[in-house]
Amino acid sequence: MIHALPTSYVSRLAGEAGSGPEAVASALALAALTHDWGKSLTPYQEYVRGRHAHAPIRHEVASFVAITNMLEPVNEGALPCYLALTGAVLYHHHGLYDFVGKIVKYLRGGVRAWPDVRRYGAEVRARLEALARALSNYLSSTPAGGVIKLREGVGDLIESMSEDGRAPKAFARPCDVEELVNDARNVVTPALAALMIGDNVSAGVARAGGGLEGVRVLKMVKASAPALLIRHARVRDALKLLGLKRYAEGLGRVYEAVLQG
Repeated sequence: MIHALPTSYVSRLAGEAGSGPEAVASALALAALTHDWGKSLTPYQEYVRGRHAHAPIRHEVASFVAITNMLEPVNEGALPCYLALTGAVLYHHHGLYDFVGKIVKYLRGGVRAWPDVRRYGAEVRARLEALARALSNYLSSTPAGGVIKLREGVGDLIESMSEDGRAPKAFARPCDVEELVNDARNVVTPALAALMIGDNVSAGVARAGGGLEGVRVLKMVKASAPALLIRHARVRDALKLLGLKRYAEGLGRVYEAVLQG
């Protein structure tokens, strides 16, 4: 994701935050690291195993709720970077422009969709605590800590998201952040497009080993993410950065097939 972003974009966010480009780049990498956290929740796992006709809560919404409750910008100037990070997580499957109305509905009705804490409370708490530890370790060991920080009272926030009767409070901040994301869509779009490209390309190549499905996904990405004109070498670098070396190795064949097709 980082290598897929224009240097000028990262430098601009760094200037606003009063930090170095490395801090912004590593902060934005959190979008790649956290965007699928919601898939770890048991209700979603039950859905993918065919026990539910629909996911009780979209995995990207769950991820967004978790990270917006746990993270905040270190200063006002770092807010654009924070919105790029959280907005990329929330919209990485649908794009910012065509899903706004539906996602607002999901967030406003999120209390009903959030995992039933009477059944899953202990598991939700354990997942959130593990995420908080991972975020803390990441922020303390990378330059990202110069732009993004853990919110105070994370332990109480986790309790509010995993106790019966307190969960509604966990959705106030995500709803507020979502409104800010949509007000700052010009800032959010490059990070969002980069995450969409990495996510879709890696998924397509993973499913097809570089075959026709991978070609279809690349064509879809080219059509749905016009904000970034990315050479395949940059996408390949992004995949390697995310630890997807096997997919990156097959990307050249898929890219050539798109050019020929």
